[in-house]
Amino acid sequence: MSAYLCDPADFVALARYAKRPCNGFNGYNLFSKERIGGDDGELNVRDIALKLATANICSVAYRYPREPFGGFLKDEEEMVEFMCEVAQEARQNQMPPSHSEAFMLAAQVEYQSCERDDWIEQDAYWILQSIRNDAGRKMAQAVEDLKEVA
Repeated sequence: MSAYLCDPADFVALARYAKRPCNGFNGYNLFSKERIGGDDGELNVRDIALKLATANICSVAYRYPREPFGGFLKDEEEMVEFMCEVAQEARQNQMPPSHSEAFMLAAQVEYQSCERDDWIEQDAYWILQSIRNDAGRKMAQAVEDLKEVA
């Protein structure tokens, strides 16, 4: 497999989808049997986006260990700048992606973030599973609704 560093906007779009109004996102890591973010409070868009970005960086670093950060970021300073870009993007008030866009984007980010042997143990894995499951259910419901109308 290969891996590449995804765009900060990708992580934020997925986080916005997870936290869209009336969604009730409650991230839970089924491997560790713990609530994602702990019991202290609810994750916000920035928190989710940073978890996804961190997992992606760890994946490319694992896949391409001869270069710092897999060769996608030069050094720790550039990594901090990348993470700051993710956090800044999360502050912008934009619409979340559609169900189909979120489903496809979650699949893409997962593919680029799954190189580590412990991938299934990571919070990012369970966040992406939650997004894909929710988007898939919403798309299936839309198909059923169209059948009823037809």
